[in-house]
Amino acid sequence: MAERQKSDFITIASHELKTPLTTIRAYVQMLLSRVSEEGDSFKINALTRVDRQVNKMALLIQNFLNNARLADGNLQLEKAPIDMRLLLNEVANDAKILSHTHKVILIDTENLFVMADQQKITQVLENLISNAVKYSATGTQIIMRCEKYGNNVRVSISDQGIGISKRDQGKMFDRFYRVRNENVKNVAGFGIGLYLVAEILRLHESKIYVESKVDEGTKFYFDLPMIR
Repeated sequence: MAERQKSDFITIASHELKTPLTTIRAYVQMLLSRVSEEGDSFKINALTRVDRQVNKMALLIQNFLNNARLADGNLQLEKAPIDMRLLLNEVANDAKILSHTHKVILIDTENLFVMADQQKITQVLENLISNAVKYSATGTQIIMRCEKYGNNVRVSISDQGIGISKRDQGKMFDRFYRVRNENVKNVAGFGIGLYLVAEILRLHESKIYVESKVDEGTKFYFDLPMIR
């Protein structure tokens, strides 16, 4: 009963927060457009920072909402053909704006199509990029790649960060699990981003994989069936 009430509260709160946040985002983007024409560097910088924080909040709220839906068994997929080259370009361009402290690089590929839920695969990519930013030093590269792998499309995101120990690799997709590392004890997070990544991919009959060594960076990747 307590878990059900908690889930209901999170769902209601998430929905209530999304509406004003959407309005804030719209006004910030409108103001950014205007001050960009004026060329006021201070205003542009200030509004860009606000926009980044609004987008971080939006991802956090969406994570909470999907977590509650998963707990209730109500997270549904709406599959349609997706041009992964186009999707990764969009996500990479957004990441370059939101994560100006890191160099987001997309290794270009030919057009590859999959059947998937575009909104949720976008959330998977955003969570993986957010994770890479949190656990890698300013100025380092985050590399996104999409390529054929047999009859699948393999998508990967690599960073040059602190890496993940073997102990943590076995638990990091558990809900609310936080990596045990003194270097990241002050990094904010609730431990649901990677859990949601794993669950969304599970619903797509896929799986998230990780390759990492401590102090040598991390690579996350997953496969989706290719359609022709």
